Amino acid sequence: MKFGGTSIANLSRIKNLQQLVKNKISCGHKKIIVVVSAMSGVTNSLVKQYRKINLDINNPEYDVILSTGEQYSSALISTVLNKNGVNSRSILGWQIPITTDNKFSQARIEKIDTEKIFKLFKKYNVLVVAGFQGISSSGRITTLGRGGSDTSAVAIAVALKSKICEIYTDVEGIFSSDPRLVKDARKIKNITYEEILEMASLGSKVLHPRSVELAMKYDIKIHVRSSFNRKLGSMVVKEENKLEKEVVTGISASENDANISLKGIPDKPGVAGHIFSILAGADINVDMIVQNITDDGKFASITFTVPLDDCKKAVKVLQDSNIKFKKIFFDTKICKISIVGVGMKSNVGVAQVMFETLAKKNINIKVISTSEIKISVLIESQKKKSHLILCIRLMDLAHRNSLFSRGNKFLGTTYPIMGGAMTWLSERNLVSAISNAGGFGIIACGSMQSEQLGEEIEATKKMTNKPFGVNLILLHPDIDDLIDCCISKKVQLVVFAGGFPKKRQIELLKSRGIKTMCFATTLSIAKKMISYGIDSLVLEGSEAGGHIGPVSINVLIQDILPEINEVPVFVAGGIGRGEIILKFLQLGASGCQIGTRFVCATESIAHENFKKIFIKSEARNAQVSVKLDERFPIIPVRAIENSATKEFVNEQKKLLNLIEKKKISLKEAQLEIEHFWAGSLKNAVLNGDIENGSLMAGQSVSMVKEIQPVSKIFNDLLMQINQQLVTERRNNHA
Repeated sequence: MKFGGTSIANLSRIKNLQQLVKNKISCGHKKIIVVVSAMSGVTNSLVKQYRKINLDINNPEYDVILSTGEQYSSALISTVLNKNGVNSRSILGWQIPITTDNKFSQARIEKIDTEKIFKLFKKYNVLVVAGFQGISSSGRITTLGRGGSDTSAVAIAVALKSKICEIYTDVEGIFSSDPRLVKDARKIKNITYEEILEMASLGSKVLHPRSVELAMKYDIKIHVRSSFNRKLGSMVVKEENKLEKEVVTGISASENDANISLKGIPDKPGVAGHIFSILAGADINVDMIVQNITDDGKFASITFTVPLDDCKKAVKVLQDSNIKFKKIFFDTKICKISIVGVGMKSNVGVAQVMFETLAKKNINIKVISTSEIKISVLIESQKKKSHLILCIRLMDLAHRNSLFSRGNKFLGTTYPIMGGAMTWLSERNLVSAISNAGGFGIIACGSMQSEQLGEEIEATKKMTNKPFGVNLILLHPDIDDLIDCCISKKVQLVVFAGGFPKKRQIELLKSRGIKTMCFATTLSIAKKMISYGIDSLVLEGSEAGGHIGPVSINVLIQDILPEINEVPVFVAGGIGRGEIILKFLQLGASGCQIGTRFVCATESIAHENFKKIFIKSEARNAQVSVKLDERFPIIPVRAIENSATKEFVNEQKKLLNLIEKKKISLKEAQLEIEHFWAGSLKNAVLNGDIENGSLMAGQSVSMVKEIQPVSKIFNDLLMQINQQLVTERRNNHA
């Protein structure tokens, strides 16, 4: 157990500590190590007193003075424990001993002798160790650097072969940013060693960087939690043990760095190495580095950062060296903003959001540094408020991308948005545009023969290198040939429509590496399809355009979505804005399918007349076709009312008459209905006959207001999603 300064800031908090220790003992922990920092504010006071006399923090006497803070707190806490019935004693670093190197104020632990600890445990139940300190080989007291008590605690855990080290602090765990500065900061349940190491190194004050290095090396779990309540905090774990990899785990802002620039350095091999070798020899750590070459190629300039306390020392060391340069500048009024997250390895857009946010605030970036899981920038310290804006925007991005993740992973896309398969419309132009915009385009096979479908797939591949799929109507008489075509063309996904696929059809496609998807109208059907091996499901509500089911999407998601987790579930029907996409994702959907919204895309081949009627129509204009006889199991169609909807009634009468006379079978009649709609739809879509052709449209037609490129439609949807996230966050913190 390790307690920071704020957890022992006064006698009341120390009494809280003794209760925590007693609780541990009552839970069966008979021998406990308690590592303590100095009481809050004590170390700062000691530093201030020392600096009145001497600014050199590498003086051994500096360490002797600072170590007294932990000596005082350890003795005081042991006294309180003993008075409350806990058999305890205090012990200092040099008494154990904790042996370190001779780098005063920044010493590194070399060895911990556990013999005395085990000997004392025979007499005492609790040892209160003064953290932050050790003893050098020459017998001088050393300190481990600010926050070094964390390192003391983890190092002792390693020496004692413990599996976990608990760090108690004044907050409930590790947060995405400092919760005292950012009210929207989110507690992180699990964070990787790599992430917290980056955050600690970049100015986050939760854990000392060397404590994390030790924990990672020896696989010690660190539990960061509040000393003021019994809630679980944040666990520091291996990356493979972290199930959810957020895009942005944390954001930090540090004003503990200085920026040094050397101008007019000879542009020769080895010069930079010589510069940093000199600084390393003076025990000065260098972080961010940028080098520029003059236009004539003769001279270079190097800019780098060092710890703020080492700035003057670094400048003097360089001035006294044999390095040739024309000028040296330094700036101590800088702020380093950093974003960290293992999810950045596989997600794009974080750097874009970061730089756009700073640009909108007219904030100039002085230096940029990146790694696989980190982006850091230097800005002027007075611009630190931009850090708060950045935190909020990036947390929104991280939340959005976590909702997108399952659908994106399944589809292989940037956004979990599929284009609905619309006969005559969902062809190479629209499909490729949707995929190129970051979504997933789907070719509508309709009544195509396999040769036509193959040509369409090849043509689409020439227009996009992004994933897309094919929608197959199961009523098609040559369905097996179409499946073979999809296999030969190596389609990424086949969506079955107009019925439910057979198990053999699903297995055949999956055996060839092709993912499968079908529509589910009830929970029992969804479970049956999953038992057949289907890879994903679509829940399409009656608000959709074209062939529809009888149930609205609002009912379907309540009935089916909570019960299905084995496969990704996408929702469709009446979707036209980003806000509702977000809501469906929050309810557990993996993504959405949108059709009507893309009809009036610039890339859509729909006739100008067809697009105009869509733009003019309202939701109430898209009505469901009339079914004359329950014995005739036709699938209802939603379309904008016109003469074609009336003609459909006459077509049903004609086919019912033929069925009764046994001139055609029921299946043949169903196929005739499909041909009727296909021909009628073609007449409207391609020829522009909006009076006699079918105007299949979903109720979201009311949200189609203009002709736009697909990319603009996606931008609008994403903007609406982002704005809704902002609104929800503000409401949550109102």
